Amino acid sequence: MKRTEFKELKNLSVDDLAKKIIEVKKELADLVMDRHTSNGKGSGNLRVVFMKRKDVARMLTIVRQKQLLGEVEEKVKIQNSKVKNTNENVKVEDKVVKESNESKETKLVRPKKEVKKRATKS
Repeated sequence: MKRTEFKELKNLSVDDLAKKIIEVKKELADLVMDRHTSNGKGSGNLRVVFMKRKDVARMLTIVRQKQLLGEVEEKVKIQNSKVKNTNENVKVEDKVVKESNESKETKLVRPKKEVKKRATKS
């Protein structure tokens, strides 16, 4: 397969890729059988067999990439929902703090302690 064909394969769904892999594996099996039954005459067929194997490996790689991408997207959605929930909780807590501050009439303020400066050695 050419590079342009693989770029097109990346746009296919996982189910379509699975069907395509099955087709190529059948072709590969036929090529191997022809090679073994031709009594050595099918040596030119060897290159085609290797290319088909590489094509299958590339398609399986694309399928795996799509699976991993789906898993990562799910994790991101979960994390985003957690962040939204924590942001909503923080907003609610801020409102409670503001309301409690407004309801208090007097606020106790602790006096600051005086800090003595140490003599530095020169």
